[in-house]
Amino acid sequence: AFWSLVRTAQGEILPRYGFESSDRGLQELVGSLEPLAQEPDIQLVSDSIGNLLFNAPCEEEVSGHGKLHSEARREVLSLLRAQLAAFGRMEVSQQVEQLKLSAGLSPEESCDEKLPGLAELALSVQTGLLPTFGFEANRRGLSRMICSCAQFLGFA
Repeated sequence: AFWSLVRTAQGEILPRYGFESSDRGLQELVGSLEPLAQEPDIQLVSDSIGNLLFNAPCEEEVSGHGKLHSEARREVLSLLRAQLAAFGRMEVSQQVEQLKLSAGLSPEESCDEKLPGLAELALSVQTGLLPTFGFEANRRGLSRMICSCAQFLGFA
């Protein structure tokens, strides 16, 4: 079911960016993104999301979020798209760069989620989104959001 969902999303997204809606198109997309995977900001966000997904304690009441499975899945996809857009904004990248400079790192250097101020920055970005998707605009809401997403990725 998970891979079917992934393939459906890929089939819609790949052509929007000039790639075939096929395995070959997916391989071309992945190949074109490989150089970006080494960018410190992208690594940081990716590592932070992975850390949150794998280390968040999930409460049973969050599972399903009171909705039909297919409806909840669509909402999770919308939430993840909104997160991607929010974290991709230029001002967020600039704020991460400022945090790096404040910590004595160059903007090109890689860092991790322990960068002073990063968790607060991430929370400030997410608190603007959380209420839109029915979560509290605080750390508890963030934890519940992560758990809601994790159930569709097989981590909950």
